[in-house]
Amino acid sequence: MTVVFQYNQEQAVTSGEGGYISQSGAYTGRITYAKWAKTQNGAKGLELSIETDEGLKANYITIFHTKIDGSPNQYGQAHINAIMGILGLQNLTAVQRGNDYICQELKEKQIGLVLQKVLRTKQDGSDTYKFEIIVPFHPQTRQTLKEKVEQESAERVGKILTTLSDKDERETKQQAYGQTPPPPQRQTPQQAAPVDDIDDDIPF
Repeated sequence: MTVVFQYNQEQAVTSGEGGYISQSGAYTGRITYAKWAKTQNGAKGLELSIETDEGLKANYITIFHTKIDGSPNQYGQAHINAIMGILGLQNLTAVQRGNDYICQELKEKQIGLVLQKVLRTKQDGSDTYKFEIIVPFHPQTRQTLKEKVEQESAERVGKILTTLSDKDERETKQQAYGQTPPPPQRQTPQQAAPVDDIDDDIPF
């Protein structure tokens, strides 16, 4: 008898943990965490963590629904309403748990999201990236809410994916140090820059 495979407990306990989403694309999975967030400057949003059907994770996906000046962020509000419509939810609540205000209605719900990778610059000048939602969709039918309501076939997600690419919002070295960039014809390529902190990602 030949031993083909030997038990390794260190590997065994990592089963199902998966890695992290690293590319723009369409993903289906479950919402593992949802909380209401607020930046130091006053912008308010809904922060999601998800795990895809393949076990990939993404954290700190923030949908800002209120701008710094207190006015509504229509783009973000539309995304939140689309998620609610796809999930059949009429209300979202806030329940305080420790320092967080949890949106319990969204936890463990199945959802589809088209995510765009956004390259950013942290306040310390180092590189990072985040993900922004382009459009939510039904995880089984792949219909957007508009397609579902109007009883149309699922086409929009596929069309978006044909042109979807990463968005580069990184600063140049000149911008990072408050200098005037050179004329366009002589301007050097942008330097990479990242962001994990919600306060590095304030709308308007």
